Amino acid sequence: MIDLARFNNEVLSAAHANGNPLDLEHRKVARPWELSPSGLRAHVDGLREAGVTFVASEWGVPDLDALAAMEDVDVVTVVREPVARIVSNFGFDYLRGFTEATSIEEYVDHHCDTHTQTDYYTRMILGAAYRIDGDSAMQVAEVARRLQLVRYVGVLEDPAWISGLSDALNWQAAPVAAKSSNLGAVQRGIRVIRQLGRGRLDLAIRAFGAAPHVGPESREWLAERNATDLRVYSRLASDSTRASDELRSDP
Repeated sequence: MIDLARFNNEVLSAAHANGNPLDLEHRKVARPWELSPSGLRAHVDGLREAGVTFVASEWGVPDLDALAAMEDVDVVTVVREPVARIVSNFGFDYLRGFTEATSIEEYVDHHCDTHTQTDYYTRMILGAAYRIDGDSAMQVAEVARRLQLVRYVGVLEDPAWISGLSDALNWQAAPVAAKSSNLGAVQRGIRVIRQLGRGRLDLAIRAFGAAPHVGPESREWLAERNATDLRVYSRLASDSTRASDELRSDP
């Protein structure tokens, strides 16, 4: 999505990490999902005054009810099949030495890394309202309610997501490439040097191999632990397919 935004000449924050604005005072990524509605309004106004037209919020979801009340803000998102998402994250982190884990079972639900969490989408969208032992149907319903506030929700597995997103934002559609788990020669060299500098020969060696295979049993294990997310995804994928069919049939 960042590539699409750049292609359409959107303006990112002067200081950002993959589109996420940086809080230079604290030298950290800004955390708009922790702001009150008034604080979020002030945050948006500050970005607009700086000429920013597009921001990412990769590590948290701001108050969607508050954003929906802002006529000058459009919220969009794209989701991926939950099991495929976490398997891809594992491969990416493993090859780069971002995780000590050597299996998907060891990798998931790390206490510090949000992106390793099971039911990731449900957790992100519900925020503090998420309960690990909560009623799955009720949480799916609340996720669905909140996503109704989002201008466009794309599904990565639907080839039409780029055109759908582009239509929603009046962008020009363009082909984009997914970030690969595999390392290029330059990336591999950088990772090896960094890991050797840390005295981590074990992690440096990973750059020359492949991520551990995640087989059918492990994928079934993941599906059981992402049951709520899979229910959310199934609903979104069904809606996306229906919208794509309508788009193709529109003369």
